[in-house]
Amino acid sequence: MKNSKNQSGIAATTNGTVVTNNQAYGSGNFLPEDDSTAFPAEEVMGKYFKPASGANKMRIIMQPIIALQRFVAGENGKLKVERFRLADRPADAATKPVKKFYGYGIYNYSLKRIQIWTCDKATINNAIRELASDKNWGDFRHYDLVITKTGKELETKYCVHPIPPSQISDEVLTAFTQTPLNLNALFSNEDPFAVAPPVAQERHGIRGLAL
Repeated sequence: MKNSKNQSGIAATTNGTVVTNNQAYGSGNFLPEDDSTAFPAEEVMGKYFKPASGANKMRIIMQPIIALQRFVAGENGKLKVERFRLADRPADAATKPVKKFYGYGIYNYSLKRIQIWTCDKATINNAIRELASDKNWGDFRHYDLVITKTGKELETKYCVHPIPPSQISDEVLTAFTQTPLNLNALFSNEDPFAVAPPVAQERHGIRGLAL
């Protein structure tokens, strides 16, 4: 097993990358630059992924987007989420802080469905970036990931474990084909599952690997 150290001193291995909650972002060829956008304020239960305790197996099915978000008081005192393009950082961010997150389109093997994952854990995003830029792994559409969550609250830890590359299964490809997912629709607060994806997004999705 080969070990390496990233800039924050966390050991990374090809058998899994153990991460905590305070790493910086890495860089990856398949991941976009920080020039993308945000998700709508309203989230629909079941369409959005949140890691459960234990192992969560998935495959990232398209190029992620990168954006900013924050939670503010809405009507009736309930919190609502505001999301922004990186280029549209709000002027009041100094008093109402925003946090960077990555938006992934994934296939969730447990639920057998396509979901959106709005991940604001820099540790996880950094681990995925490191895999994407590692010549032994590269483009994460070619392999599954297992995100393992342990602990609670401030003791929560995540392990990003890549599974050796494999051909896209019919299960995943069928779900991708039958479930349109347009991350760009999030810019206008439209339902990303109801708007046909653009050609470029199809090309960067798993369909492009299967053709």
